[in-house]
Amino acid sequence: MSDELISSITKQLIFQHSFPTNFNFAQESGSTIPPASPPAASIPHNKLVCRNNSELFFAQENLVRCCTINPITSNYKLLKTPNANFEVVFLEINESGTFLAIVGDQIIDVVSLPPVLNTKQKSIYIEERHYRITDVGKIKKVLWQSVVANDSMLVILNENSEVFGFDLKKSVKVPSVKISFCEKINSIAFGSRSKINDALKLYASTDDQILSVDFYNSSTRIAVSESAINVAIDDSQNTIETIKEKFPGQSVLLTSAKTQLKVYESLHHQLSNNLREMRGLYTDDPYELFIVEPKLTTADYNPRVVAQIGADDLVSFGDNEHIGLLASIKGDTISYFLNILGSGLVKYEEPKQVGYAKPKKGFGFVDSIDEANAEKIFWEQDLNSLEFLQSEKLPFDGKGYLKNLNGCDDKFVAAIDGSLVVVRCQWVRELLADLENDSIDSLDKIKPTYNLLSSGKDLQGFAIVAKFDSEVGVIVRDNLEIVTINADEVLESEGVVEQLKIDEKPFVPSLAISAEPFAEIESSLKTLQNSYSLKNDPNVKLEPTIEVLEKLNKDSLATNQAVFGYSVFAIKLQSRTLAQLKSLKLQVETLKNLTDNTPYNDEIDDRIGKFSQKQEELDTRMKHIQSKINDQMYKGKNVPLSKEEKQYFEEINAWNKTTLELIDQLKVISEEVEECKELKPTVEGEYDEKVVLENLQLQQRMKKLITWLKFQGSEIHDLIERVSIKT
Repeated sequence: MSDELISSITKQLIFQHSFPTNFNFAQESGSTIPPASPPAASIPHNKLVCRNNSELFFAQENLVRCCTINPITSNYKLLKTPNANFEVVFLEINESGTFLAIVGDQIIDVVSLPPVLNTKQKSIYIEERHYRITDVGKIKKVLWQSVVANDSMLVILNENSEVFGFDLKKSVKVPSVKISFCEKINSIAFGSRSKINDALKLYASTDDQILSVDFYNSSTRIAVSESAINVAIDDSQNTIETIKEKFPGQSVLLTSAKTQLKVYESLHHQLSNNLREMRGLYTDDPYELFIVEPKLTTADYNPRVVAQIGADDLVSFGDNEHIGLLASIKGDTISYFLNILGSGLVKYEEPKQVGYAKPKKGFGFVDSIDEANAEKIFWEQDLNSLEFLQSEKLPFDGKGYLKNLNGCDDKFVAAIDGSLVVVRCQWVRELLADLENDSIDSLDKIKPTYNLLSSGKDLQGFAIVAKFDSEVGVIVRDNLEIVTINADEVLESEGVVEQLKIDEKPFVPSLAISAEPFAEIESSLKTLQNSYSLKNDPNVKLEPTIEVLEKLNKDSLATNQAVFGYSVFAIKLQSRTLAQLKSLKLQVETLKNLTDNTPYNDEIDDRIGKFSQKQEELDTRMKHIQSKINDQMYKGKNVPLSKEEKQYFEEINAWNKTTLELIDQLKVISEEVEECKELKPTVEGEYDEKVVLENLQLQQRMKKLITWLKFQGSEIHDLIERVSIKT
């Protein structure tokens, strides 16, 4: 069945490169839109988009072509935009497949796509409603916030580290959300769209940190499932219990956690309104969501540090309602992060008045500053931080980026220096099952697999298409590449033995040595060292005074907090050490297997060498044959002209000669006329008889010439046209 899918794609005409490479677009009068310029991004963007595994959209210069994957006929249409006066840098489609963002250097055209492309209509254009977004600066990245109702929130990151959020249902002139970062932002990504508090959170990466910021306003409406709301309520209750265990009594965090619980309970009450939204209607798995309004106060948009690891790009994967998963790439290293607690709406605010309070047990006073600092540290490190899972180094050099595959939650693509690697994350389901069962060895399930899809230069676009019981990768470079991804399953069903063209073992677990596996542990240790400082003051005497008791109580609280922090650090260190030990053992076993299979590798190398030698001989023979053909073509004699052709050319030459003579006569007559005009009589009324006679003769000649030209004018005109055509 893969042959049928490949044939259905290759017969389409949207990948033909038939346009010039440079366009100079004229700027409209009175327009404020800057002229388009080539993209200056350090990493390539994707100009190919697949919708519902049945439709393809491909950008070429300033046009967007589209077609349906049809095994019978080829089809070709263009998306119509108001003014296609900029070069398309990349395309970005929302999760529902209802909006397609056509992104230029500083301009974005958003097209409202029809539910199904009508490729049978007579018009070459697909005409639908469109929106234009300008005045956002030089665009760096564009994505959709899918949790928003109608899937209409377009989010833009520019090179000035500013983020704009435009709800297309409200306005494309005034952003619903605007955030300005003080640091240089490399990339942005939202959390899991099914986990409510994670979907309302925007992650931003710098060179050395990952930040998070709330991304909503007071009028935001979201589309979620009933089970997602129930999970959010359970997570809020668990967060409240965790805060109570850590800080008995009333605290700032406890108040905020109770407020979060009320928000989710309010969402559950709104389900009775029965306001619903359908998504994925034309896919194999349509689903229904409820539209609710959180009624949150507008966020302060202050970024918070959630990980001490920098990243060039971010992507969310493994969408589910229980945990949030985030992947980052820094150079050629991919890191994985986890967010379990549903405490995204829990806020910490500094208390306005801080003083002393009596302890519940014992005597003396308790400094409220210490409790406030402990709450703040707990909020930053436990409630609002990403749990580092692992890092893996890929065997590529260069800067890369990550890309989600629309409709595929169990995989994403890493593009490094033109090479495309499909990262499969089937371990997410096993991890969720282990977390539900409170399994201790849940981290051992994290085993992503990597499949090299394609490698080369000049990458323009890529997409994954799953249709006709097969899955292929469509890659557009200078030529079109189609690579079968699930080749092993297809071959089993067809009973054919065939080797993969690019990667012989696409499903082998990654055995690359982890890059800095203890980076997160070391970061936690540095944080602990900076957070707790116990110093012995020799000037303090042990006396039964209030000052000494306060100092003793303060040191006791700090000691307890330090012990707790170092205990958590020890648990993380032990878990990471065990995981690394298992990884090293697996690598040793793999190296042994590779060593045992060395003879087979030598045999393959010999075969490759023989094939290369044969190919060189064939190339040499082809060049020799081509040179012979060229020599024979140069030696070939021209065919002589026939008598009729000679007479025809002689006649043409005669007419040309006659025409040139007539033109010369006209020039002479024109000169004589000009001389006559310049002659003036010296004395008015007195003329020489001879001059008068010559003038009369000249007038007679001019009249005859004019009369002859009138009769012969049509013939002269036809002659001139025939001469111009033949020559």
